[in-house]
Amino acid sequence: MKKLFTFAFLFWLQIPHIVRAQVNPLDSLQQVGTEVYGSGAPADIKITIAKIVRAILGFVGIVFVVLIIIGGIQWMTSGGNEKKIEEAKKRIVNATIGLVIILAAYSIALSITKWLQGATSGKPGNQVNVGG
Repeated sequence: MKKLFTFAFLFWLQIPHIVRAQVNPLDSLQQVGTEVYGSGAPADIKITIAKIVRAILGFVGIVFVVLIIIGGIQWMTSGGNEKKIEEAKKRIVNATIGLVIILAAYSIALSITKWLQGATSGKPGNQVNVGG
């Protein structure tokens, strides 16, 4: 017990040295203001659409997590009632199926977009062979 106390005390004494090892947080503040926000030129439509899609997918992820949590709470508070357990299972399964459908649609759309970009750009790395 005495060795454990001694070890814990010595470890506790080292904590300030560990904290002092961090990077100076003011270094990142020196970079603030070095970039101009908005050049007045309209943004590229592809970038704008990508940001919108990313925001929508983030929202869908949040909705999925909320539905899973609600289903879990329903299941835990069912008190053995089979009807409530089935409703909770149904909610969890439906949320998962919805997420899979949305992610599949996104991946299919992304694949088609990449394929079309490769077909129109003529770059060798982007060409896709269709058929045999």
